Amino acid sequence: AFADSLPINISPGMRVSIDADLRGTVNDLRIGHLNVALLSQTTLLTSGRISGLPSARNLAFDVVLKKFYTTREDLEKILPDTLLPDSLQLPGWLNVEAGFQGTLEKAAFHTLLTSDAGNVDLQGKLNIDSLSALRGLDATVSLADVTVGKILGKPDSVKGNLTMQAKLHTQGLTLDEMNGMFTASVDHFSFNGYPYK
Repeated sequence: AFADSLPINISPGMRVSIDADLRGTVNDLRIGHLNVALLSQTTLLTSGRISGLPSARNLAFDVVLKKFYTTREDLEKILPDTLLPDSLQLPGWLNVEAGFQGTLEKAAFHTLLTSDAGNVDLQGKLNIDSLSALRGLDATVSLADVTVGKILGKPDSVKGNLTMQAKLHTQGLTLDEMNGMFTASVDHFSFNGYPYK
């Protein structure tokens, strides 16, 4: 029933290899390592600590995703055809490294996605505690040589690589109270053979 609720196609014969070192109690679980391998080339390596269970209010994370590597072929095996539009092309391969420290309401995070279609670095802090006067989001994202034309299924001669940085700072959570600033700087982007900065 759990597998049926996920937006992915899981074959009954799919093999999943798991190697784990888990220690502690439900309310203080230490993950020495959790390594998962499935499909042809998909691997996940993570470690960290999860505390506060079974109470969602006390739940806290200090988790590091050391590696999540997969390929277009593996993703196409499990993702439904209706999930992605035809105009969007998956990278040939991608790898994600990430970290999350905090609770479901207040945390610091960082994510580095590398692929054959470029790199994306995202990091920041979030505070969605409705009782906090400092609730909001601070995030910085950097794109390096992202092949926009390849991802959108357009020839590279039409849409080329994009390198840019952007920052988002917001205070408040609802539209009525939200106040923030978004800044972006495009280092280079090519369109129809013309370079833009």
